[in-house]
Amino acid sequence: MSASEDFIEVNVLPLPDGQSNAFCIELHVQDSELNPQPFVIILGFQMEDSQVPGLNLNEDAINQPEVAFKLAKDLLFCGSDEIPPLTDIPPDECLPGKTGYYYPIDTEMEFENQGQTEIKMQQWHVSIFQSPVEKPLDRQQLFKMIQNLFNKHL
Repeated sequence: MSASEDFIEVNVLPLPDGQSNAFCIELHVQDSELNPQPFVIILGFQMEDSQVPGLNLNEDAINQPEVAFKLAKDLLFCGSDEIPPLTDIPPDECLPGKTGYYYPIDTEMEFENQGQTEIKMQQWHVSIFQSPVEKPLDRQQLFKMIQNLFNKHL
């Protein structure tokens, strides 16, 4: 397959059980340099403090994916050379057939509350799950690839 046939397809994944403090983005990637067949990367974003009145990240991401993509870009340090310390997710806690990494991030966020804008520090847990590829990437290369995909396509 030629590089001209490479692609990325981006979808917001609905979460089960009515989780309101998290959302997921699924990337279907065809990169002929890494794998002859398309592979999947799933990004999970979970806000640790779910006590924000009226906030439902899962529902908001499904109904307004462009807002979810913008938030994801911020949490993935897009536009920056920064790479967070990525920690392995144990295989028994990973999605089936995938390798996983995670990192925590603290960031300031604006929230509307009764007509008032509040700025609060929020703790996030970002997870990255990747299906196997023929030419595996180390965690830093994978993170840079995700940043580049978001910068170029979203």
